[in-house]
Amino acid sequence: MPQNFQIFPVGVVRKKEEATWIEIFEPYGDALLGLEGFSHIQVLFWFHENDTADRRKTLRVHPFPPAAQPDRPDDMQDKINQGPAY
Repeated sequence: MPQNFQIFPVGVVRKKEEATWIEIFEPYGDALLGLEGFSHIQVLFWFHENDTADRRKTLRVHPFPPAAQPDRPDDMQDKINQGPAY
């Protein structure tokens, strides 16, 4: 198994006023063929502006449901309980 992996972007998320969409780069457009036959897609993303060598060492994550996250600050838990902000 490889020890290193490379990640290449295949598109970007765009937002204008109330509309948000994913713009797929032209070389990857063929990957969308037949997509209209599905109701949902799974999007894997990378917060590239929040990437540091130290953060890449993080091994602990917080699974949902929110009740399984007892060490979150109370204000963060309140925001999660309120649901999405859209």
